[in-house]
Amino acid sequence: MIYDLIAIVGIVWIISWSKIFKPFREWLTKLNVKLGYLLDCWECTAFWISIIYLHLPFKEHLRLIFGAVIIAVIIQFILNKIR
Repeated sequence: MIYDLIAIVGIVWIISWSKIFKPFREWLTKLNVKLGYLLDCWECTAFWISIIYLHLPFKEHLRLIFGAVIIAVIIQFILNKIR
């Protein structure tokens, strides 16, 4: 259960805040303001990603991938505080 939560947080982090998805979020906002808002709002994104995630047959792989993302973000945060 905790691994699922970590995976969902990793997915939401990438979609809502990453530089990689920024052009997509901006494009979606131009296309439809409400859809853009849904991706910009981490609570909204987390809800819909959780609903989708619960029905995926390959959750084990996502747990590893996005668990690593969360660990990388935590390490980056700690290193930025140390500097």
